[in-house]
Amino acid sequence: MSRERDTAHDVASTAVGDLPFAMVGREWEFRVLVDALRRLPAVVLVEGEAGCGKTRLVHEATHALTGDTDTKVLVGPCSPLREPPPYEPIVRGLRGVTKLLAQSALLPPEAEALSSFLPELDSRVQDRPGRPGHEQQRRDPLVEAVRVVLEAAGPAVLVVEDLHWADESTREALFLLASNPPANCGLVFTYRAEDLDAATPVLGSPYRRPAAVAGADIRLRPLSEHDVTQLVAEALGPAAAQLGQELFERSAGLPLVVKEDLITLAEQRRRTDRRTGAAAPVTLRDAEVPRSLQESTFERMNVLNASALAVVEAAAVLETPSAQQLLTQVAGIPPDEGTRGLIDALKAKLLCEVSPGRYGFRHVLARQAVYKNTLGPVRAALHGRAVQVLEACDSPPLAQIAHHTRALGDVQQWLHAADAAAEQAIDLGDDGIASDLLHEILDQPNVDPQMRSKAALALSQIAHKATNYARSVEISRQLLADPRLPRLTRGRVRATLAALLTNQAGDASGFKELQRAIAELMPWPRYAVPGMVGMVLDEYSQTPAQTIDWLDHAEALLEGDDFPAGRAAILSARLAVRARRGDNSAWTEADELPRDSTDPEVHRQTVIALYHVGLAGIRSGLDERARHLLQECVRLTERGANPSLECSARTQLLRLDWLAGHWTGVEERFDELVFQYPDMAMVGHVRDLVCGTMAASRGQWARALEYFEALADCHRGNVTGEMEGAAACASVQLASGDPGKAWETVQPALEAMRRVEAWPQSTGLLPIAAQAAAACGEHQSAAQTIQAAFEAQEQRRSLRRQTPGADAEVSMAQGHLLIETDPQAAATHFEQARRTWQMIGRPYPTARAMEAHARAVADASPEIAQRELARAADTFVRLGATSDAARCRRAAGGNTPGSAPPSTRGRRGYGEQLSPREIEVAQLLATGASNKDIAQVLFLSVRTVEHHVARTLKKLGVTERNAVRDVLGRAYAPNPWWRPRSTPPRDSTKLTDRRSTTTSPAGTAPE
Repeated sequence: MSRERDTAHDVASTAVGDLPFAMVGREWEFRVLVDALRRLPAVVLVEGEAGCGKTRLVHEATHALTGDTDTKVLVGPCSPLREPPPYEPIVRGLRGVTKLLAQSALLPPEAEALSSFLPELDSRVQDRPGRPGHEQQRRDPLVEAVRVVLEAAGPAVLVVEDLHWADESTREALFLLASNPPANCGLVFTYRAEDLDAATPVLGSPYRRPAAVAGADIRLRPLSEHDVTQLVAEALGPAAAQLGQELFERSAGLPLVVKEDLITLAEQRRRTDRRTGAAAPVTLRDAEVPRSLQESTFERMNVLNASALAVVEAAAVLETPSAQQLLTQVAGIPPDEGTRGLIDALKAKLLCEVSPGRYGFRHVLARQAVYKNTLGPVRAALHGRAVQVLEACDSPPLAQIAHHTRALGDVQQWLHAADAAAEQAIDLGDDGIASDLLHEILDQPNVDPQMRSKAALALSQIAHKATNYARSVEISRQLLADPRLPRLTRGRVRATLAALLTNQAGDASGFKELQRAIAELMPWPRYAVPGMVGMVLDEYSQTPAQTIDWLDHAEALLEGDDFPAGRAAILSARLAVRARRGDNSAWTEADELPRDSTDPEVHRQTVIALYHVGLAGIRSGLDERARHLLQECVRLTERGANPSLECSARTQLLRLDWLAGHWTGVEERFDELVFQYPDMAMVGHVRDLVCGTMAASRGQWARALEYFEALADCHRGNVTGEMEGAAACASVQLASGDPGKAWETVQPALEAMRRVEAWPQSTGLLPIAAQAAAACGEHQSAAQTIQAAFEAQEQRRSLRRQTPGADAEVSMAQGHLLIETDPQAAATHFEQARRTWQMIGRPYPTARAMEAHARAVADASPEIAQRELARAADTFVRLGATSDAARCRRAAGGNTPGSAPPSTRGRRGYGEQLSPREIEVAQLLATGASNKDIAQVLFLSVRTVEHHVARTLKKLGVTERNAVRDVLGRAYAPNPWWRPRSTPPRDSTKLTDRRSTTTSPAGTAPE
């Protein structure tokens, strides 16, 4: 028929049917895929419609890869019916992986999480002390198990086919694996975009390939007419090339349809050859071939005997690849007939061995064609037998049973089957399958109210613990829109929605929903109490006294009721309130909370208490205490029981690292968290604060303002967040010379601070407000606020409450107000703030306080001022705060104690080496700063900066500004503190060009 040929890119031929078809029209995609998989780790996504050749492309690429490397290929296809056990494509892909390991090799203990899915691993896993027996599988341990197994088997490529059929839990697991793949592993995902919901990413969350991971996004388009003509000529000979246009029009360029037609054409020609003894003309008009894949499938079915036809129809009804025994039982024929029928179906190429001992259709379109062509009574009989056979299994696949029951048309029986299947999926931790089944139950118009309530509550709880915030809120609102929900169910679902809005997004509207939920739940105190406890988090519309009233009311409702979970929730909330006030008893009681309670809700409330007390510790300036509690949170949630709470704790720990001065790589670490939890708004909020402060410290005020404006917008209604956002925005406005705008920005936040008595919170607001007020003549107004803050500080001290962060900010604010009228008193306040920040362990505000102190004593003690400015500049340099360092050096007059005196012979020559000024320029260029940014940071004219930039580029041997980063990193910067994000800042012309002569450029306090 046709001969095999070698292409320029080593594209191999593969037998399709009885014909070896060359792969055409995919040379570029083939090269990209192979190149990516040669550079492990790699993640490749291959997208294309059904029949476009995704499987063929991946097969050819992996075949070429294994031909000249020792890379192993593991394939795990997804099935159209997503059944428990969960994570089927992962399990199918790793089945038999032990054969790839050395005979004596043992897997790390982490691989144990896979042993319940793959018993073959159990004997190959190293023992771990205290190894649990039958622990329920959770997402993160499973992902880590997959990672270590792949790493042990590597170098390897795991191919997951038809990812559009995967359930939500499988997608989440693959997302986590792709976010941090083993170094010796490649991941290839194929999927059909048209079979995904418009708002659903293929991996469940928006995926961005990590910087150190190779890969590509490949989209397979239909073949061109030229490609189809080439394929026809390859399959049937050059004389048949004229069929290319007609076949192209029939197939719309879909390779599967083209090949099916060609197979049928070739078979017809062979039959003609045998009859006439001469070659017959090959034309679609004369050939008895189908016009589509459906017709081709029917043609093959016509030659089957009754047994084979029964097996094929059984396979169509079962949908998923099935064992021979199951196919025979569902077909309703004796075992011997089933064997012969399966063999005939395999020979006819209608079925194939999808995996060892499991048989199904080569293409889903073929299965659909067979299913639709099966007569209704026959289909019903097959579905009925499928239910009987599956129910008799040792571990009945309840999702499949529910599917077949529904196909029988018995809605009530299906509802009970779906309810049982959803419950099984929840017990197994497969929330994706459970969600699908629960949605289907709720879509039915005449569901029993009790079952509807059960389904709604289960779906609500799944949404609550997920990290896909937008989808979870959508599900909750859909449930609440159902007028058939009973009042109790409605209240519980609304309470869950409120928790989503407030905890994951910081949306104050959640408290209104929570109040409505409490009203709905009042007849059921055990459900109303958690809502009352949640109201404690409403800082915006309540005074501290009102928050305590909620807790007192909740405690009164539970009087005489033995309800440990409710009392644990009340205690958790009281600890959070006391911790926010700096009450030391909160820390003592948090240490005494039970870490090993067998009551899941008591355990959850313990973790919540640890988190809120730890967060209050950060805002109070008790960093080491906070770190200890937050680390406990991560440990207690590491089994995936509450991913959103684990994410929150990890975010705050990263914030603590940054506060402690560990700035190197912090932006990348935040990006990793954002990628891993893309729908957790809180991660983005903290990232905006941290990265914006770092940008401001480098003089990238336009970029910093982008971060800070987003932060301020998203925190409307959250007092602490609003204070942080306002302080951050005002700091940039001050730095750009607009104190009036800065004072206007802080006003609403100051009012909120006074209204809810948020004095113990360290947010950076008071010092920035004092600077802005002093610069624009609002001294009296600011003095009143700062006096109130001071009085609150004195009251806390009298009660022995510890809030060192807030105390330091009061001292800084007092110093800024006094620096013009009483510099000596201001210096005292600044020194007090410096000692406090140093005691807390935050180098950036310590250096800011040191700089402020130097300015206060500059007239009276210039040598002390110069020495302190030099120390502050050194700290800023170590952190990477380029702009802050340049400001301190300029204030010190360019010289520091111990430096060489200025030369009297004129400017020193540096030859081809960068001068100190040029190094500063290069460092700023490496951060993506514009000429105007550099001019503002170094207090130079833009024209002068242009000359410096030109000389710097010339000395570095580059012509493009974006090349400075790599060159500087190799030659001039042994410390990588300056390594920036690659995104350039917006044009600084958006900022006001005036410069303040009464205030120094300032970053935001890093809280």
